[in-house]
Amino acid sequence: MEGALVDTEILEDLLKQYAPKLYAHFTNCDIKLGIFSIPQYLTLFACKLPKETTFRIWDCMLYEGSKVVVEVMLEFICSNQDELLKRRDDADVVTFLNRQLMQIFIPEVALSRNVLVHGIDQKSLEDARIKYTKIVSQQAKNQSNQTMELLEAHMNTQFSWGEVKSIYKQFLYLSDSTTETGDLPKISLSTFKPLIRHVFPKWTNDEFVSWLFKAMDENKDNNLDFRELITGLNTLCKGQVRQKIFLIFKMCDSTNKGFISKSDFTQFLDVVYQMYFPDNDNHEEVKVYVEMIFDRAYQKSCILSLTEFKEVIFIQPVIVKCFQLETTAPLNQVVISDKLLNIIAPDNTL
Repeated sequence: MEGALVDTEILEDLLKQYAPKLYAHFTNCDIKLGIFSIPQYLTLFACKLPKETTFRIWDCMLYEGSKVVVEVMLEFICSNQDELLKRRDDADVVTFLNRQLMQIFIPEVALSRNVLVHGIDQKSLEDARIKYTKIVSQQAKNQSNQTMELLEAHMNTQFSWGEVKSIYKQFLYLSDSTTETGDLPKISLSTFKPLIRHVFPKWTNDEFVSWLFKAMDENKDNNLDFRELITGLNTLCKGQVRQKIFLIFKMCDSTNKGFISKSDFTQFLDVVYQMYFPDNDNHEEVKVYVEMIFDRAYQKSCILSLTEFKEVIFIQPVIVKCFQLETTAPLNQVVISDKLLNIIAPDNTL
């Protein structure tokens, strides 16, 4: 990761030299080039480019050195300068460049100096890497890995870069970020409860929210760091059905046994019914569904494995409604970062 950050710093320097107008535009619009370049550097262009083109770049890199990767990135960005000057935010720039990458096809010939007009001397590049390695290392310490955390969140979730930044800003506001040990900021269950209820107003039961909190708390330290929080929110709001089902299973199996008993599922379903039908006595209906679900499981035993749970959970309509399992669409049509913004008191310093 550090190498990709270093080469991104070098790319910005080269952009300032070869395309000063575009560099100034990115600076004025606060467009972070690393959001696009870092994934490409980490994968050596394999994630977006057609494989034939990727292989050509790798051929040249093996023959001429790692400078080719920086040269290709610089040439690609400079060749799209006119279109990039029309775009004014990170998301628009990344979407455009990713779309352009997928259209680059170099069949039988290797990249030539006629294509890479902005040549870079390997020795100069290595000197620049030594310089920027020290700078990047210091920045990483000063920022407590904030940039890496945001980039990883953006790469590993379906949230846009703007949403990731917004959620992180609010996470810092809500968390205990003034720790003497220098640990990463985290939020407790008491902070999590009003946050999740603001996003999902129906989820009013304390026990239900506590189960959700425990399911999202991957390292079981009774707190959520930013990665745990945004991963859980991504599953709930933008995740695939299989991801949601796994989260539900972990909520039902709150003691981490690796299976769900009838009493576990009855207790869970009782709480869900209370949230969605608070004026009704639903326990008898809950018992009917519990018996039906366990009866349809492969083993017809008193416990459900995750595999069995995946097959039978769709029988239960209230669970399907609660977690919207019939579709991979977001639970809330309102952008989640807008919802979260309302939690924080107005403060222009954030």
